[in-house]
Amino acid sequence: MEHTGQRIRYWRRRRGGISQKMLADRSGVSQGYISLIESGQRALDRRATQVAIAQALNVTVSQLLGQPGDPTDPAKAAATAVVPDIRSACLEMSVGERRKPDRPRDAVREAVRRSSILRNAADYAGLAPGMADLLRDAFYYKGPEFVEATFNARFLVKGVGYPDRAATVAGIGMDVALDLDSPQWIGLAEISRLNAMPPENAGLTSRLATRTASEIQPMLGDIDVRQAYGNLLCRGALASAVSGDASGASGFLSEAFSEAGSLGDSEDGGFGLLWFGPTSTAIWQVSVAAELGDSDEAVSVARGIDPRPVQAPNRVVYYWTDYGHALTATGDDAGAVRAFSEAEMVDPQRVRMDPMVLDSVSALIRRARRRAVEGRIQSLAHSLGLDHLTV
Repeated sequence: MEHTGQRIRYWRRRRGGISQKMLADRSGVSQGYISLIESGQRALDRRATQVAIAQALNVTVSQLLGQPGDPTDPAKAAATAVVPDIRSACLEMSVGERRKPDRPRDAVREAVRRSSILRNAADYAGLAPGMADLLRDAFYYKGPEFVEATFNARFLVKGVGYPDRAATVAGIGMDVALDLDSPQWIGLAEISRLNAMPPENAGLTSRLATRTASEIQPMLGDIDVRQAYGNLLCRGALASAVSGDASGASGFLSEAFSEAGSLGDSEDGGFGLLWFGPTSTAIWQVSVAAELGDSDEAVSVARGIDPRPVQAPNRVVYYWTDYGHALTATGDDAGAVRAFSEAEMVDPQRVRMDPMVLDSVSALIRRARRRAVEGRIQSLAHSLGLDHLTV
C-alpha cells in the first residue's frame, strides 16, 4: 500500500520537481525529516506538519494522506457504498425537500438510537446501511433525532474518507439545531461540525469552539449541556494545538478538567454518548501533547490513564493510537507496536482506515528491518575482526 511519503514525492515532482530541501524550507521542517518520511522510516503523524507540507505543495491534507483504508476491505466497501445516497439526501435537505416517512416518529427515534450505538462502537459497516433514508426520515420531523442522526452520518462519511461530505452533513445538522434553540443540541451539532473541519482550518475550529462554549455556558445547570460543553472544550484544545497555540490548548484543557472533575466519569455515555468525564479529558490531553510535539509528555500522561471507564471504542482508539505515535517518536518501537495492537483490538475498522496509523506501522516495520540488517552486518564484521568498520 502506498504510504504518505510516496505521495509527498509524487507531489514534489508534480510541482515542478522541487527538491526535498526546497520543500523542507517552505514547510519549516528539516530536509532529513522529509527524507525519512519519503523513505517510509518516519510517519507524518502530526496534523500541523501535515498542514505545513500540504500548503507548501499546494494540495489539501486530504490529498496528501490519500483515501483511507484498503478499498477491497469488505467493511470499507460496505461503508463507502452508501456515500452517494447520503450525498443525494443532503442535496434534498439543503433545498428543504421533505419526504413523509413510512415509519412513525418513535420508530425513527429508535433507529437513530441504534445508529448512535453503532457509532459508539465505531462499526462503520454496521452503521452505513439505511443511513441516507434515516437522514431523510429524521429530517421530516426536524427534531433532536435529526441532529443526532447527522452526528452519526458525519462520523461515518468522514471516517471512510469523505471530509467534504462530512462538513455538509454537519452543517445541515447545525441549521436544525439552531431552529430548536436547545443548548445541548446546539452543542452536539457544533461538536459534529468541528469534527468535520479539516486540519487546515484549525484556527477557525478553535474560535468556533470558544464561541459556542461561551454561548451555552449560562445553561450549565443542565447536565446534558455540561457534557456537550466539556466536549467542546476538549475539541477546542486539540484545534489550538494543531494551530500551534499551546497556551490556548492549555486553557481549554484546564477548563475541561475542572468541568469533568465535578461531573465524574459517565457510566452510560451520557448525552449523545460523548462519554465526557475525567478519563475522556485525559485521553484528549494525550492527543494535545502529541500534536504539540511533546511526545515525552504524551507518553507520561498516557501511562497514567486507565481508559476502561470510557466504554466507547470510537474514543478509546485515539488513546491507543496517539500513545503509539508518541512512543514511536520517542524511539520505543516495541511499546508502539503494543499500543497499535491494542488500538486494532479495540477498533479494527477505524485503525485499518487511519492513514497515520498505517504510516506509523509501516515505519516501524522498515526500522525493524533496517536494525536487523545492521545487526547481521555488525555480527559479520565482528567475526572478521572488522569492528572498527561497523556502522
